[in-house]
Amino acid sequence: MRKYLNNDNSGKWKLLFDFQFEDYGGVEFFRGNLDRKDVSKYINVPDPFVTEIVQIWTETCFEDTIKSVEHLLSLNLWHNSLVKVGKKPMYYKSWSAKGIQKVRHFMRDESKFLSFHEFKERFDVKTNFLAFYGAMSSIKKPEKYGKMQFPSKGNYECFTNVFLSVTKTNRMVYQKCVSSKQTNPCKTQNKRLTDCQITCSKVRFFE
Repeated sequence: MRKYLNNDNSGKWKLLFDFQFEDYGGVEFFRGNLDRKDVSKYINVPDPFVTEIVQIWTETCFEDTIKSVEHLLSLNLWHNSLVKVGKKPMYYKSWSAKGIQKVRHFMRDESKFLSFHEFKERFDVKTNFLAFYGAMSSIKKPEKYGKMQFPSKGNYECFTNVFLSVTKTNRMVYQKCVSSKQTNPCKTQNKRLTDCQITCSKVRFFE
């Protein structure tokens, strides 16, 4: 995946992936945010080897939590399980070709959305109001973003960009996989505090 997403790599083997994902935007498919369930439901790739790679990739990079306002604005519109129309992830090829890729491209400024006419004029895209309204409704309804957490504005960089920038890719992926599955044993900690008759709320185990 690192080699395929690297634009400097011109290996002919990449044509296999380009062919398989031609209808899904090619490389842009892997910059989305699909969970494994949506991959099995909506993505039809005939090659079993490529299918397995896609399933592992989506399980690794999927994020179900919006961490900040900047994260929301940077969210990819296409192939994203947090942005759906008719219960399906979106991909409008004509929109993508015009550079419409992220939630921020629907924004007039930091707090206001573009109108339908403003959207068409800014991107010179031919579309209808129903398609625009469907996409806009999905963006505006926060319950569709899963586990929402907006602690602050702050910077955000998507998993794919970090994945391509680090030198020790395996370590980075391993840490992410572990962090997505590990849980803090709060019940066990609280029971231990009770059993030991410790009342200090600042005492924490397993830091």
